[in-house]
Amino acid sequence: GGLTGILTGFLQRLITDHDARIIIQLGQVAALPALQAPVYELPSTLAMLREGTCKRSAWAVLKPLQQRV
Repeated sequence: GGLTGILTGFLQRLITDHDARIIIQLGQVAALPALQAPVYELPSTLAMLREGTCKRSAWAVLKPLQQRV
């Protein structure tokens, strides 16, 4: 229950109501619920602003996903 339940419900609605095929997560999450869609983790926006190498790692994840869209 609690916040985990709210997050789970929100993400499940995105997947079912909006046909979301992937989840892109910015920054680390302590406990992400199990989902029907694959989750791709990127550095947080703050980390990318502070350190340029984080942008490169984010693009390394995002570039292959462009072909799926």
